[in-house]
Amino acid sequence: RPVPCNMTVAFNDGVVEWKNALMLPVNVGGSQSRRGNRFLEGGSRISWFPGASHVPGSAMMARLVPNSEADPSVPVLLYCRAGKSSPYVFCGELGDVEILEENNRRIFVWTLLDFDALIASSDHFKNIVIYA
Repeated sequence: RPVPCNMTVAFNDGVVEWKNALMLPVNVGGSQSRRGNRFLEGGSRISWFPGASHVPGSAMMARLVPNSEADPSVPVLLYCRAGKSSPYVFCGELGDVEILEENNRRIFVWTLLDFDALIASSDHFKNIVIYA
């Protein structure tokens, strides 16, 4: 069962690379989300704005975006918080991604694979979806 956790992470412009997974630590909602990250469709999807270093053709984009170079066995895990002083909440694994272009910005819209289980069992997840 997911619980909030306090963690300090060193990340590469919005992505933490582990040997067996990628993690997106994301600020959502309110003024804390300077990039406009939001839960969509009741929390079953999330918009994420990659950092400036994540350009098409970069090594990180090759790992994040499903294509011939991406390793499908490397999951992308989502951790969200409602502000810099709030704990991160584990929000499950991310699945399909739609990449949009808006005002010269790339927007990733991810599907949360664990949404049904999280919304049914985690008050922490529900609260962060409501906040965002």
